[in-house]
Amino acid sequence: MSPRSGGSVSAKTALAVVTALAAAALSGALVCSAARDAWAQTEPTAAPAAEASQIEVVVVEAANGVGTSSPGLSDLPLTRAPFSAYRVFTLVSRNRHPLSATASSVPLPNGGSAAVTLTGRAPNGRYNVSVQLNVGGRTHSVQFAANRGDPFFTARATGADAALILGFIVR
Repeated sequence: MSPRSGGSVSAKTALAVVTALAAAALSGALVCSAARDAWAQTEPTAAPAAEASQIEVVVVEAANGVGTSSPGLSDLPLTRAPFSAYRVFTLVSRNRHPLSATASSVPLPNGGSAAVTLTGRAPNGRYNVSVQLNVGGRTHSVQFAANRGDPFFTARATGADAALILGFIVR
């Protein structure tokens, strides 16, 4: 049965997904979005100065080991591909930070950091956000647009059967 028909994913399919994630991590950021139409195709406008916005940053370690997932992750769509290739999700941190034109720095468990900046608002009201990931002396840039409450994810393979997942939710 295929995953689309609600059947289970075969071990061969799961291995293919994990291999694809690892290959994508070697060539750059793997970007997955559960947000509807996460990439806004409109020109950004300046963010309203009076609006107090926050960004919730969720750091999750995913693995194919044996165990149970951390409580507090049920509101995130981690059961969808490509995350469904993993069986165990461990919540590392879940914090809110100011979302403004001034970068908020978020420490990562691998010694890196993520600098999150509001770059503007699209005419349709979406928040345009830039994330600078600094890991191992290398910088990767991720940009996304989302409505308030819509999650956006980026993931990095950390081993043959493990990944670091970063979730961003405008609040």
